[in-house]
Amino acid sequence: MILREKKNMSRRIVFLLVLLLLQLAAVTLICTRSKDAMSQLHGTEPLINIDWSNVNQLLIKDNDVTTELKQQDNSWVVTSADNFPAAGVAVTRLIDKFKSVKKNFPVGKTAKAQKEFKVADDNFEKYVSFSNGEKELAAILFGTAPGFKSTHVRVKGEGDTYALDLNASEIPTKPDSWLDHEYFSIKKENVKGLEFGTVKITKAEDKFTLADLKEKESAKTDIISSLVGRAVSFRFSELLGKELPEDAKKLESVLKVNFELTDGSKVEYDFSGPYKESFYVIKAKDKPFYATVNKAVVDSLLKATRESLLEVVKEEPTPTPEERGVTQYDEALVEDELTKR
Repeated sequence: MILREKKNMSRRIVFLLVLLLLQLAAVTLICTRSKDAMSQLHGTEPLINIDWSNVNQLLIKDNDVTTELKQQDNSWVVTSADNFPAAGVAVTRLIDKFKSVKKNFPVGKTAKAQKEFKVADDNFEKYVSFSNGEKELAAILFGTAPGFKSTHVRVKGEGDTYALDLNASEIPTKPDSWLDHEYFSIKKENVKGLEFGTVKITKAEDKFTLADLKEKESAKTDIISSLVGRAVSFRFSELLGKELPEDAKKLESVLKVNFELTDGSKVEYDFSGPYKESFYVIKAKDKPFYATVNKAVVDSLLKATRESLLEVVKEEPTPTPEERGVTQYDEALVEDELTKR
């Protein structure tokens, strides 16, 4: 009897121990899942997990426009714009943004949610892909916007949809938005001299002045420095391509600007027009592309002449004897003395 009770007691203890172990396992599992969920909620897992050093090609598109960017010789070009140089800073900023984006708690996990949030493979607002030139490494589908500067996104090939702090409008799809509009600009500190029209400017003692100053001539150095600043800062408006459009082929050259740089090289810009009333067409001798620049900037150079950049030197009038403090008597004495000699 006593032995039977001991056996029953042992069975109960074993049962309780097994139950306790199961409870501990359940608690551990719940804590682990909760930790994973909190990790997702607070965003610690990267949205895109790839080796970013392999990325050398980007594709950005919406339902109407597609832009392709490609890295060539450590610089980015817009392949959809005849390999025109891209604004490298803008491309780097975009890549860095996606490098830092973290996942949060998903707002959808089904194909139905993908359709609802417009992040499905066949129904999206915007598409950004990262490639290595041979294959696509990752792609993001942008959908609806649940709030200000927030967008529903999904990584291509994954089922979860997220609402992330990404503003799709800040990722333009038009090629023009990715062009380097400073393509024709020159750093002012690299300019040794320049010449256009009747104006010849040189840099002397860290100041820009007229190169052919004559004796008693003085240049308006502040105005000349401002003029040089405009001449080196040609930010183009529209890229015309490597060939002129038909409506620009008969334009006549109105101005040539020749630069001499501190490294000894020379740069020549030719302007023709006016074009479409508000622009001139610019072409650099050593660059293959034509583009338009604001008419007002070129007009300021056209109006500049050597004479307009000279300080007006007022000649001092010869003082009268009275102004010199000389009396008529003094003048008579001087005249008499000269006669005796």
